[in-house]
Amino acid sequence: MVLSRSAGEWPSLEEWQRALPPWFVDSCVQDAEIRDCVVDRWSLRAWVHWFQPGIRKWRWWDAAVIDGRLEVRVLVLERPYLRGAVEWLLKVAAS
Repeated sequence: MVLSRSAGEWPSLEEWQRALPPWFVDSCVQDAEIRDCVVDRWSLRAWVHWFQPGIRKWRWWDAAVIDGRLEVRVLVLERPYLRGAVEWLLKVAAS
């Protein structure tokens, strides 16, 4: 879903809320509920921001199930790179 929208103008938060699966959107915390910088859930706004192609310093490379585990490979374009957004996606998808 995200990769198909990486070219051209980046969709608004409202567009992402309609386009992403409800199970993912519902797992994100509302920005108004964030009281400090230590949160156990990402807000959708922050997640969408860090997934923008011009901001993230990595690209999805490959994924495979090996011995019952999901192995994800990313191409690191520049260090340091923040991977929290993809880790949040995988955590929510696995739960």
